[in-house]
Amino acid sequence: MKILKIVLLSLVCLGIGIGAGFYLAGKKILPGPNNSQKAAKKEKSGKKILFYRNPMNPSVTSPVPKKDDMGMDYVPVYEGGGAENGPAGTVRIDPVVEQNIGVRTGTARVMQIGRIIRTYGRIAYDEDNIFSVHPRFKGWIDRVRVTKTGDMVKAGQILATIYSPELVSTQQDYLLALKAIKQLSGTDIDLIRNNSQALLKSARKRLKLFGISDIEIAGIENTGRPVTSLAMRSSVRGTVMKITARQGIFVTPSSELYRIADLSRVWVIGEVYDTDFPWLEVGNNVNISFPGAPGRSVTGQVEFIYPYEQKKKRTVQVRMVFDNNQGFLKPGMFVNVTIDASPRRVLVVPSEAIIRSGTRQMVFIRKAAGRYEPRIVGTGLESEGYTEITSGLTPGEAVVISAQFLIDSESSLREAVLKMTAPKKDGNALKMKMGTADDKGNN
Repeated sequence: MKILKIVLLSLVCLGIGIGAGFYLAGKKILPGPNNSQKAAKKEKSGKKILFYRNPMNPSVTSPVPKKDDMGMDYVPVYEGGGAENGPAGTVRIDPVVEQNIGVRTGTARVMQIGRIIRTYGRIAYDEDNIFSVHPRFKGWIDRVRVTKTGDMVKAGQILATIYSPELVSTQQDYLLALKAIKQLSGTDIDLIRNNSQALLKSARKRLKLFGISDIEIAGIENTGRPVTSLAMRSSVRGTVMKITARQGIFVTPSSELYRIADLSRVWVIGEVYDTDFPWLEVGNNVNISFPGAPGRSVTGQVEFIYPYEQKKKRTVQVRMVFDNNQGFLKPGMFVNVTIDASPRRVLVVPSEAIIRSGTRQMVFIRKAAGRYEPRIVGTGLESEGYTEITSGLTPGEAVVISAQFLIDSESSLREAVLKMTAPKKDGNALKMKMGTADDKGNN
């Protein structure tokens, strides 16, 4: 019995020893739950992993590595910026996820961009070629030669004739002075002869100021009689726009009898909106077409950009000049205007790469495979699917042009985490309690 008890006691001790050995060996070889979490908090680079986020739903997190329902690994969120390296907001994306969300990139490059501005316009008179006909004396119209607006007149053509007692009196003074000069031509009295010559010059000057031509003055000298009716002539070739001359009315130098426009050159006044205005320059080539005459067009140039904006239309007027020797362009017509704005050589990116948040513009730069960095940029003109970059990029950098809003969402969350975990002034790091988020992620 004694021997049996000793044997049994020895077997129990042996079993306890073997169990203790296995237990101690397991403690050294297999890490427990606490050790696994501590190991998961470090990466090869030595940066601390704060937690892991679901690649398809950033609001779902986990304190330990795991996979989602689709078998994709949770994305680690690192201390000090949400990415392995780079500025705040930098994002790392698994290649599988990158392919699933359809990330595409374009290149920032220097290229020549232009703009075709299409608008409408109205043909107007060239204000430099509008002429008014006024008498230079008082009188009565005794005959009207040109009676209809729209009539074509030639330079020197008689428009109307006017009887003026003032003009007749001046002609008589001229004839008397001329007669006195002829009578005193043989005398030796210089004083009288000089006075007569001064009177003659004064009378001739008044006739010239009244608009009497040298040919008409020569006719008065030859006939020796004053002309009772003076002819009002057109000084230019053009179209009569306005007539106020009527037979028998009294006129003064302030009376506009005719208004004549030379239509060999006309203006087109176009309306350009704010989005197109920065492209405009004086000298831009312009083409106008006519809704009522398909296939017909005329070319011209931008001559002037008005320095103010139309209040009601919120447009800027542009004045363009066109030759009209054939007379096809009629003032008042509406036309379609196409302005070929001057091309510019600038740094551009595809317009879809720009993320506009109201107060700033941002793009995502592809720094390496699966790593994207946010960048604030300055933007300028837009044309044909490209946007000018005035600051923030250099030629050759790759920018994201699709799925950038998903990346932006992830970047914003990571940047928020960075701010929450930033060190205080005393050097102590802020501690973020992830228990609630972890519970939700695990559930």
